[in-house]
Amino acid sequence: MERKTASKETIASLIQNSGKAIEELYIALKQDFAIRGALDESTPHLYSVTHDIQTGIRFILMDIWVSCRALFQTNYAYEKRFHLKNVLASISEGYKAIMNFGKSRKYALWNLLEEELIHIGNSDLIDGFNKIKLQLIEFGDNRIDKDIRDLTLHYDDAMIKVFEKTASLNSEEDTMKLLCEFWAILQDMLKFTYTLDEYIHANTGLSKPNEAINVQLDVNHEHNVIKLLIDNKGKLETAISTVLPKATSQLDDMANHYFRLQKIGKYIKEEAPFNIEFPELNNLETLANHELLIRFMALDLASVINAYLHSDSDIEASLNLRRVVVIKTSTLVHLYGYDDREQEKSVWKSIQGFIPSDGETLKAEEQAIQNLLSKLVAESDDKKLRASLVHLYDNGSHKSNIEETLESVEILDPARQTVEILLLMEIYKKMEAFTKKLMDTLAQNARLQIETSQREMLDKITFMRQRIEQSNVSPDIKDTFRQMMDKIQNIILGAVGKC
Repeated sequence: MERKTASKETIASLIQNSGKAIEELYIALKQDFAIRGALDESTPHLYSVTHDIQTGIRFILMDIWVSCRALFQTNYAYEKRFHLKNVLASISEGYKAIMNFGKSRKYALWNLLEEELIHIGNSDLIDGFNKIKLQLIEFGDNRIDKDIRDLTLHYDDAMIKVFEKTASLNSEEDTMKLLCEFWAILQDMLKFTYTLDEYIHANTGLSKPNEAINVQLDVNHEHNVIKLLIDNKGKLETAISTVLPKATSQLDDMANHYFRLQKIGKYIKEEAPFNIEFPELNNLETLANHELLIRFMALDLASVINAYLHSDSDIEASLNLRRVVVIKTSTLVHLYGYDDREQEKSVWKSIQGFIPSDGETLKAEEQAIQNLLSKLVAESDDKKLRASLVHLYDNGSHKSNIEETLESVEILDPARQTVEILLLMEIYKKMEAFTKKLMDTLAQNARLQIETSQREMLDKITFMRQRIEQSNVSPDIKDTFRQMMDKIQNIILGAVGKC
């Protein structure tokens, strides 16, 4: 069956409407916070909770629309996968803010309504609540892939997991279908909270403050200036469009290299006739993991910067810049670390131990990169900032972080983030050259070691052949032994070739 694709006109309309929706949701959120500030101790708790749920839903929708809008505007396969991951991550994080998972559901915003409704004793309201609750539980338990959220927002010590999960996102249609399901539930939740607002008004006389209240939009207004500076009359956008296909191909090549190294290691462990250890192979696997990490960083940064350049409003630009902070932090946590504990178990710490004692050029390059990484981490507040940008609900205090998250988004400094991106890309270029040299050196050493071990094993086989031929055993036993030695010899001779 031929898949129908949306027309250019439909996509253009989606892009335009989603841009407007982002701005409208932002204004509505600012009004929400102004209203929340007007509530006091006399306000019914039920009213406060419904208000927080409405606010949470508006932020979730705004966050998802930013990724959707970027998705609609690109034709590059990797960019599409990047934005699909972020749509799925936003669904997961948004769901967590509203309903949460496991034991934490007890304190979820939605479940805070339950006690209030039981106290009221209105059976229609309780039935409506329970119907939506069952929808939420079913959706969270069966439709949300929490691994996607974790791998998108945190990466992983084993970057091949990120690669495999990213590569599996081949269906834009499936993601949009999931989004529509979530969207429908959110709309049902909104309608229900509006019903509760009407109930509160009818029974207490309380109503919301004026929803048309004028608010101050506090988002940073320097984005257009910064976009013009960094894009340099379209040169950056052109460069990104050139780099993305090449970098994606390099990512695929490195993943295949990683798989080959694993296959070699498995072969040596399970099929080699003698006990052989090749630490260089493990080192090469660690280096391949490092290469996957920095390539994901480069591709993800390129994808989000492209989205940033195409942002229509300051709030959309800030929300895209939020992803930059997440990417930088996720990369540096695994690559180098922000504190002693992280640095001790970092990829970079492992790589430092791979440099041969006589590798003076490699040592000098490593030190130069080390100095840049140390400078970037020391001068960055991204680790703390990231927590406020990502987590919409605090499991410890059982409270929404939506207002704090939006405030952190608003104050993001595009000039500072641009400087740090440029420094990170400088580090990336130096790392790419350094790790290639180191990988070539280790690969050569590994091959030499395999060849040396191969010769040693073949010498042992020759010696055993001589002993058996000189022995007085029967011809049948000698023939069986020859066949066995031939088989072992073929395995050994094939080892280097398979490598």
